[in-house]
Amino acid sequence: MRRWTLFGVVLGLAGCGGAPAPIPAPPPPPGGVVPATRGVERFGAPVAFGPPHPAAAAVVRRAREDARRLGKPPLRRDTALDAVAATLAPVGRPGTSFPPDLVRFAADHHGVVEPVLTYLVAVLPDVPPADIARQAAPVVESSLRRGRYDRIGAAVVDGTLVVLLTERRVRFDADVPRALPLNHDAPLEGRVLPPFGRAAVHVTLPGGAARTLAEGDRATFRTRLRCAEAGPHQVEVMGVDDEGPRVLANFTLYCGVAPPAAWAPAGAEGRTTEPAEAERVLLRLLRAERAAAGLPSVVWDDRLAAAARAHSADMRDHDFVAHVSPRTGDVSARVERARVPAAVVMENIGAADTAEAVHAGLMQSPAHRAAILDPEATRVGIGVVVADRAHTTRTLLATQVFVADPPPFVPAAAAATVRDAFAARVAAAGHPARHAPALDRVAASLAEDLARRRLDRDALSAAALERAVAAGVELDGVLVAVGQGQDPSPLAQSAGALPPTARRYGVGAAAADDLRLTVLLVGLSR
Repeated sequence: MRRWTLFGVVLGLAGCGGAPAPIPAPPPPPGGVVPATRGVERFGAPVAFGPPHPAAAAVVRRAREDARRLGKPPLRRDTALDAVAATLAPVGRPGTSFPPDLVRFAADHHGVVEPVLTYLVAVLPDVPPADIARQAAPVVESSLRRGRYDRIGAAVVDGTLVVLLTERRVRFDADVPRALPLNHDAPLEGRVLPPFGRAAVHVTLPGGAARTLAEGDRATFRTRLRCAEAGPHQVEVMGVDDEGPRVLANFTLYCGVAPPAAWAPAGAEGRTTEPAEAERVLLRLLRAERAAAGLPSVVWDDRLAAAARAHSADMRDHDFVAHVSPRTGDVSARVERARVPAAVVMENIGAADTAEAVHAGLMQSPAHRAAILDPEATRVGIGVVVADRAHTTRTLLATQVFVADPPPFVPAAAAATVRDAFAARVAAAGHPARHAPALDRVAASLAEDLARRRLDRDALSAAALERAVAAGVELDGVLVAVGQGQDPSPLAQSAGALPPTARRYGVGAAAADDLRLTVLLVGLSR
């Protein structure tokens, strides 16, 4: 028994429905694959495939027993997954993952729209099926413990066993066509299933542009797939749970062209597996994608890279793949702790056995592709770690963090924005507090010392009162509010909670290093 290869953690795979019939298999292209069954016409219909190989059947039976024993959802054998596994097996090599475009082709061809977890093992001819099932069990059981799966498929071709696991997370209201004539359209309606909500539909057009077709706060989605451009349209359905956004379905709609009947390798693919080199390769590949799209390059940021590596290590150490961590929160929180000013924050997560496969998987997802090609992105950090799990080969976990630099922070302009908004709120409330230029100067000095870390926030109120008195402003007490970041306007909302003793106010701002601070100072008098 050879080691297993884990693949497909991030890839949202495509699918369709129909009842394929056996067809004469033409010779495959060099190094390519021709499936043994005809491609289906519509997503969502059942696929006829079988009977299963005895070793594949034994593995499926053992996995279903383990799911029951672990109290997991019942596993159903899915003949579409069997067919996908049979398509993948001829090119499988233990210790390596399948090419992402082959996985996409096989899923499209046989009707699987959900992301799948793929295992590969070489089967020795003289090993009894029951022994193969026992040897495969630890790997499949480990996945069943970590995740929720409700379908399984397996196939053996020329001594190579492939096992697939997936879970149905999207329900479509009606079957979706796999191909449409040019200038035609079709409805795409349905819902993401619990625990997911906030459904979104994205598409990558044949020219490479990414579009959002539907997005909102509901679990349901309702849109149309429009064929205004000839070629493959990559469609993706996403949902959000406590761990952040996730790809729940991904499929290819062919507009004005026939779906491919065979897969051929695109060419020589790199095999970068060392983390440091993988980071450099992922940076080079995403910069090349941006250049090809006519977009400016992105600048490498060591602070973002450190945050990305830490998140990749967190996922490895705590056995999860998600944007939200119970320990560090979401990517915005991680970027804030890294002290990187940002107007926009985006994050991609990928897993595969090589950097090239990680990049290919991300580019096949419309949402992840959109982050790589976002015109606003100016900086990037990439962190890659190795995840060595029992019974699996070496897997790379990669995190990409993109930010858009904020516009220049002008302290005088920020202070004026808050001062004007605060004055308007005070006047509207009929409050007697009035602007005091002397308190502007005090607030500015406080903001400067805070930004340069010469003043601790615990000592802020005492320092404010002392400096106000030294400036000749007689006060009985002070209220101090501090806003951090590029947009200081929320500070003005505190005008609604002013006590009757508030008489004067001033605003100051300062910037130093990575801090952008605005201070609102309110003086109290009897």
